Amino acid sequence: MKKFKVLSVLFVLFAAIGISSCETEPVDPVLSDQFNPDPNPNPNPNPNPNPGNAIFKVDIDGQTFVAASTVATVGNGLISIGGFGTNEAETVAIIIDGTASGTYTDALMSYDPMTDGENTFTNLFGQGESTVTITVNAANHTLSGTFSFTGGNMTDVTKQFTNGVFTNIPYTTGEDIFGDELFATVDGVDIDYVDDLIVAVANNDINIIGVGADHQLKLYIKGSVTPGTYDIEDAFGANVRAFYTDEDDTEYDVSDGTLTVISKANGRIAGTFSFTVQNGAGETIHEVENGEFDVEYDF
Repeated sequence: MKKFKVLSVLFVLFAAIGISSCETEPVDPVLSDQFNPDPNPNPNPNPNPNPGNAIFKVDIDGQTFVAASTVATVGNGLISIGGFGTNEAETVAIIIDGTASGTYTDALMSYDPMTDGENTFTNLFGQGESTVTITVNAANHTLSGTFSFTGGNMTDVTKQFTNGVFTNIPYTTGEDIFGDELFATVDGVDIDYVDDLIVAVANNDINIIGVGADHQLKLYIKGSVTPGTYDIEDAFGANVRAFYTDEDDTEYDVSDGTLTVISKANGRIAGTFSFTVQNGAGETIHEVENGEFDVEYDF
């Protein structure tokens, strides 16, 4: 399981770049010999019968980044693609709000140099057009396409990402071979979010996002919490926060609910939660009950 680090909790809550329920795949051996990829990767939960030669590369300010391994998922309205450098020293990520072949100008793209003191670069802070053109090969479970974007960080530094190419990248449809779980009953309907379960860490805090067919659940858990029951608060810096985004992309901060951390050790956190979503008039418009999570996180 790989996770992309992001530079702030707000960014994670917008659209996490950390991707759970996924697995890396080595790139074309001709390109990857120099990187010494894992010779015994875990089995792909959606085996690709004819993967071809996987390639993921992009020019970053004129210097070519070639991924040593890749990861991709398709499901519940999203496509996620990531390329990892040597020993995961660099990561380039693309998240598309859609699952069909085509050209997208609203995709989220990011680059994490994975070095101390240097923030993640994303097109959220960049200037200029961001474009990704993608072909989804459902028969072979592969993704191919091109991309480019201008990435900026919170210190107003920018980088140009040009000539981006990904070819024959195997993707999974969300089956979680690592045992991560997120469930909830939303307005009386039981929902399993395993097909689009996103886990990310920012500033040592844990963010868990479940993407449903017409909504998103977002849980924020402060990294310093210990097992116990916490009130969900609508306050920056709270131990536990929750957010609900409806089908109209309206996001609600939750102020009425509880989250219980049952266990937190060895890079895993598990617990339960329930909360109500209220509008500006204080009326309950959504009810989230029987929530359960058990995920791996990575500081």
